[in-house]
Amino acid sequence: MTEPTIDWGNVPYRAAELLHRLHNNTITAEEQEELHALIPAPLRQRLLAEIQNLPALDARMARLSRFNSRPAWEQVLAKRNAKRKRSLRQRYTWAAAAAVTGIAVFTWFFSGHRQPFNDTRIVADNRFGHENDVLPGTSRAELVLSNGKTILLQGEHMSLEEEDGTRLRSDSGAIHYDANTASGETALYNTLRVPVAGTYRIVLPDGTAVWLNAASELQFPVRFTGNKRTVTLRGEGYFEVAKDAQKPFSVQVYGDTVEVLGTTFNISAYDPSRTTTSLMNGKVAVAARKGKKVLEPGQAAVSTTAALKIEKADIEKATAWKNGYFYFNNESITEIMDQVARWYGITVRFNGDVAKGQHIGGSISREASLGEVLEQLHLISGLHFSISGSELTISTATKK
Repeated sequence: MTEPTIDWGNVPYRAAELLHRLHNNTITAEEQEELHALIPAPLRQRLLAEIQNLPALDARMARLSRFNSRPAWEQVLAKRNAKRKRSLRQRYTWAAAAAVTGIAVFTWFFSGHRQPFNDTRIVADNRFGHENDVLPGTSRAELVLSNGKTILLQGEHMSLEEEDGTRLRSDSGAIHYDANTASGETALYNTLRVPVAGTYRIVLPDGTAVWLNAASELQFPVRFTGNKRTVTLRGEGYFEVAKDAQKPFSVQVYGDTVEVLGTTFNISAYDPSRTTTSLMNGKVAVAARKGKKVLEPGQAAVSTTAALKIEKADIEKATAWKNGYFYFNNESITEIMDQVARWYGITVRFNGDVAKGQHIGGSISREASLGEVLEQLHLISGLHFSISGSELTISTATKK
């Protein structure tokens, strides 16, 4: 019996289509067999669960459709598979569906059917005209315990106890602390470090949830003692603070202190000379090197070595990374490349007379491969991008 020929370049899009039909109970027996052949059972169930999260699905579809223009995305699809007769309108729908169901399809496909380079995220795929492509970041981090021991966190289930009895457990990209069994008066400290091409979530012993972006670090006590709760941040973190009027919560970052009782906010502090605190709800006081300000929802505090200023917050920009996409609001290509470099774990080199001050806008899923992101950035910026291993070179596009 001859095995059917599989168009591997179309696997993610065909898989998304079949998953959608399975969810709507419109899949045929033959199509179900095809889906089982394309995707292993554990991954299939996880992707189906993502599709069933309808509010998140709608939100992510809306974000994908906002990226600059629909014609730009249609150009990407046309270049990718010009021989297919399916309409661009239908290809747009399933391309978006593939992105919504997650990069897991791409990760499984490339790791199982393509020869990887030294880094497992670097894949031998040249559909976008580069030497290779780079897969996006994943949920991963390392945890430094109070005794100095380092534990790698990469999604697998893990549970242990700190020296004071505090229980830790991690799974599915998050780590939880339970101090109910702890004893003693001495506060023990842990540090959660998220590398480039990573992100991770932590639930502190008081119930406060913190999402850490790539290249970020959070130091915290394994249980809060005394009359305050204090943590230290480097990089970027999104906080949902548990309310406790008797124990104010504060975040220390490069000499600044953000004080709260219970609220939701984002702190971006990759540059020690400039930190930005954006408030979603509640109220925070920012005690900075150049004064103290109280923020209301929708405001941002920008602290530099020269001043502390209050301005209108760009909430979507501040929270996009946590919600799974890049959001560029008239940003320079250098600012954009800083974000891209952190998420894909690459180095960026500007070649020749590239206008680094060029500003562009739009949104792109962080679940896309680097090649897909660069394809879209090329269409709106005119710049030429070249991937070689983990190095990205940017130059002025050559005229044809």
